[in-house]
Amino acid sequence: MAVTIILDPHLKMIMLQASYMALLGQEEADRYCQKSYELLTQLMDEYQVQIDQEIVGTSSYGASNSTSSAATILSIFKTLAATKKTSSLVKAKSELDWYLDKDPLSHDENEYFDVLGWWKVAGTCFPTLRLIARDILAIPITTVASESTFSTSGIGQDDRKIDTFWSCLEDIEEEMKEEPYMSTIDSD
Repeated sequence: MAVTIILDPHLKMIMLQASYMALLGQEEADRYCQKSYELLTQLMDEYQVQIDQEIVGTSSYGASNSTSSAATILSIFKTLAATKKTSSLVKAKSELDWYLDKDPLSHDENEYFDVLGWWKVAGTCFPTLRLIARDILAIPITTVASESTFSTSGIGQDDRKIDTFWSCLEDIEEEMKEEPYMSTIDSD
């Protein structure tokens, strides 16, 4: 759930920090936000490895001919330049940091915002995050696990925490509709 909040260009880490602070306090909020950041960084590393494998698998790297032609070298150069292939750790960290450093988008709470559409168009600046957003944000989220819908046993401790987290976010959303929260951020 934390990754979905981070991937919303209106909320990012600011809403995650605020939610954790309201639920757990400052110290725990910092710890959980750091864990969420590390999780997204690891996820980006995994996606970058997949991208790198696709590039290598579809190209003619390591041709058996020891005297590579200028055309082969130029072809490999163009492929690397087009994908700007760098170390996956450096690229993932810098891409995530660049996304998080940008100010959250302002928007009217009464207007529909297609977050997947935003990632499809504006997210081209963040290619790895864009792939993650495509996969993560397409997952439907519910406040009740499907197994517990038909369960006759009591609600577990983890279920209560999730419900508390989501009800807190719903309350925040209602308050945001009443007061434009972005005006203070935009004026800085």
